[in-house]
Amino acid sequence: MAVWVKVHEADCMRILGANDGELAELLDRALRDMVTDTFSRQKDPEKPRKVKLDLKLTRVGSSDDVHVDWCVTPVPAPYERRAEDKVPDGQQSLQFDENGELRE
Repeated sequence: MAVWVKVHEADCMRILGANDGELAELLDRALRDMVTDTFSRQKDPEKPRKVKLDLKLTRVGSSDDVHVDWCVTPVPAPYERRAEDKVPDGQQSLQFDENGELRE
């Protein structure tokens, strides 16, 4: 989850492509997850979703190398609605009695 780059070579494309495109893949996954999150029936589709990217850049001593560490964090919308109680046709519903025993 990190890469060393030369100061004069530090750019977005080099960092996104480092470690076989690891950061780019993480961003793609987070974006897909947040887009999928907009279709959840327990969440408001108009609430914002976020993908946070944290880059930590550290230069060691007088070298011309910079250590770039990253963290990708998807931030979904909060759950606001209850799941539907109706079970779709063709599926069985499991029910529990007051003692926690399973009954059909």
